Amino acid sequence: MRPTFLPRPPLRRLIAAVAVLGALGLAWYFVAARRAPAPLAQDVYVWQRVWDAQLHDALRESRDFLAGLGVLGLQRDARGRWVEPAVDLAALVRDGRPLQLVVRLDGSAPDWPAAELAQRVQAVLQRWREAGLAPALQLDHDCATARLGDYAARVAELRRQLPPGQGLSITALPDWLQSPQLETLLASADASTLQVHAVQSPTDGLFDAALAQRWVRAWARRAGARPFRVALPAYGARLKLDAEGGVDAVESEQPLPRRSAQSRELKVDPRAVAGFLRWLERADLPGLAGVTWFRLPRAGDSRAWALATLRAVARGEALFAQLEPRWQAQAGGALDLELHNTGTLDAELPARLELAGDCSAADALPGYRLERAGAGWVLLRTAEGELGAGRGRALGWLRCAARPRLRVGAD
Repeated sequence: MRPTFLPRPPLRRLIAAVAVLGALGLAWYFVAARRAPAPLAQDVYVWQRVWDAQLHDALRESRDFLAGLGVLGLQRDARGRWVEPAVDLAALVRDGRPLQLVVRLDGSAPDWPAAELAQRVQAVLQRWREAGLAPALQLDHDCATARLGDYAARVAELRRQLPPGQGLSITALPDWLQSPQLETLLASADASTLQVHAVQSPTDGLFDAALAQRWVRAWARRAGARPFRVALPAYGARLKLDAEGGVDAVESEQPLPRRSAQSRELKVDPRAVAGFLRWLERADLPGLAGVTWFRLPRAGDSRAWALATLRAVARGEALFAQLEPRWQAQAGGALDLELHNTGTLDAELPARLELAGDCSAADALPGYRLERAGAGWVLLRTAEGELGAGRGRALGWLRCAARPRLRVGAD
């Protein structure tokens, strides 16, 4: 039997087919290269000790972009005292987001009794379960790197005393990358959360994006198959310095006793964190499970970002400041002057606001002083200050025949 041969296509048809396939491949390549990076799961720490109306508002207003909550539910402070914040469990039930009970163990008091810790943790877990919650557990302990082996043993012992199936994770410091005991510690927990915000010296800030990238890549290698998250800063801090200029204490969400007249405010630029978050979304880090923001902003929190800023950074939206004056009419013909920041970044308060109009009386609120300027008035800032994104501030009032003309930031 003679073999049968399939007919050869003409050479020009073959070249054309290859060209079409090549063009399709190149088109797919460029489309894929322009494809937006995949968004990461984003949670937030609720670190407040007092659950007030402003915190409840922040919880409700964060539901559209923050998927889970890590709630401070138990703390052992530097003096070895146990503190249990009065968490509104009913509010967490209504909220319904995935939940972690965070237990804070102060790093300056490392010799916490394992049996007492297990007893207290299980008591809090039980109360939360009885309220209708099913939290995972996270230990937050800024352990000295030299003590990492001891910490690993304590975490393993706690895990043995927890109910079967109880999720357990730990927060982690970049300095632990220097320890050969790191893998032992990671093996004692289900997951870890690497904190890339830290005060290393008074001259350094809270966040360095390039350094954070190196830490995350190194952590991914050491974590192996175990999932990890990255804790990102959404706050500022005040350093209290000793006589030699060293860091005596760090003040953030809670005021500290006055120990020194020297202090330094540290801030985190939202644009730097946004760039780092976009890098995380593009990076090839198989164990990366998401990010967790520290901390949930509430109205009145002077060092946390505004919620509008956090939302814009998390979603990759435009970051800008925009001040908008508004008038509010009051009884008797008075007009209240308010300034609103309708942008997504904090804005510096204007040094000067000129008001031109037929006004018979006026006054300024604290932070500004009022002076006559010809036939009108001028508001002069008396101290530096900022207006958070999405927030407003009353500046003063006037009684005028008609709404005055306003010029902001005039020389």
